[in-house]
Amino acid sequence: LNSIKPVIVVSDSATVEPASGKRTNFTNCPVLYTVTSANGTQHRYWVTINLGPSEECEITDVKIEGQTGVAKKGNKYVVYMPYGSDISNLTPIISVSDSATIEPASGIAQDFTKGDVTYTVTSAYGNGVVKEWQLEVDDLTLPNNPNFQFFGRVYWPNNYTARLYAPASGLNLRFKGNKCVLKITDNVLWGSSHNYIEIIIDGGTPRRYCTVGAENVLDLGAGLDEGEHTATIIKDTESGMGYIQIDGVLATELLEPEPLPTRKMEFIGNSITSGNGMYTDSVPCDAGTWYDQNKASAAYGVLTAKALNAQWQLNSSSGIGFYKSCCETTFNMYSAYDKYNHASNAIDCDVAALGYNPDVVCICLGQNDGMLANDVFDTNYTKFLKKIRGYNPDAQIVCLSSPMADASLQAYMKERLTAVVSAMNDEGDCNVSTFFFSKQWSGGCSGHPNEAEHVEIAEELTTYVKTLMGW
Repeated sequence: LNSIKPVIVVSDSATVEPASGKRTNFTNCPVLYTVTSANGTQHRYWVTINLGPSEECEITDVKIEGQTGVAKKGNKYVVYMPYGSDISNLTPIISVSDSATIEPASGIAQDFTKGDVTYTVTSAYGNGVVKEWQLEVDDLTLPNNPNFQFFGRVYWPNNYTARLYAPASGLNLRFKGNKCVLKITDNVLWGSSHNYIEIIIDGGTPRRYCTVGAENVLDLGAGLDEGEHTATIIKDTESGMGYIQIDGVLATELLEPEPLPTRKMEFIGNSITSGNGMYTDSVPCDAGTWYDQNKASAAYGVLTAKALNAQWQLNSSSGIGFYKSCCETTFNMYSAYDKYNHASNAIDCDVAALGYNPDVVCICLGQNDGMLANDVFDTNYTKFLKKIRGYNPDAQIVCLSSPMADASLQAYMKERLTAVVSAMNDEGDCNVSTFFFSKQWSGGCSGHPNEAEHVEIAEELTTYVKTLMGW
């Protein structure tokens, strides 16, 4: 109503003020229009505009006393209650669109032990537009509980929901007994797609889980005894497959996790660092989709960090370069670095506020940039290095050659990285160094290293970092 453009027809030769066609604010009160005839006679008209009933039939909010959170998923609201809550007699207070009605009514007690409750919202418009909504109640322990121990970059769209975009991001849980059920949501990009997760129980052999649709339930306690147990969940796919949302846990008792290692490492890179094309035990190369062979949990960065008893953070995305990306990627890591979703250059991340201050940052970029003009390489790699240095004033930064580079690219990268690092050292930054891998590894899909080759890559890098840091 604050910008209505009335078209007003008046008597021949008469005028009207405000003029016909002029945008006018009708929000707070009637608007006075003055019509003046050709002989100067004036008539005044007060014009009011009334809105008709809305067609909207939305549930706009749900509240239940004692709730710890609420999430909207399409035509469904999920209300989270503390674990062990009696959900057989809860009274939802439900807000709906203006003038709409809801059945059953807001404020009526419901039994949620029998499953979702269906609500029908009817608009006030005409004969009424009708929309059905589902209300679910879960007595989950939410991810904001301090006994959830996350690693990697974690995006919090609100204060109780955690989303994992980055490869090899995940969480540790410690619990008592054999009841520990983790609920996750896969945002399911591209319709029928899926993510992969690595699950490790009590430090045993990892098992690989493929998400099925949007909502997934992982029984982490199946077959365990009544003692204390640990579970580690690691995202094997990268942000190009979207996020895994951690919704919460149903457990008899969550325990305080063991502290993470004090050493910290960060690995910045492309598809190699993300673990792309390396795992073919389930789906061979050229079968399935490109992400079926992703296994970030066993990529060289994770293996190196584990060997050095360090935390890890992988900030990497397939096809990306420090300056020139490939494979239809229209941005580079300089712009995508301070984002949560590196594959889409989306969702701003305040890197400094994360509080993750790595001792060592390994940069493995250049494969997708290719052999640029020397000055273009040097200028833009240096620019990226200084950005990383700005976030990490005390870290050792190691500039890596590409493990899948052929002989000519390997020689070129050695030459250019040596020049860039030498210039940084001459400027007074002596905590920047180079490390060049001994050969090319290309036994995986599309010329990427395979799983066994990632072990070899990690062994070479581990030896260098151990000497560099005195670890």
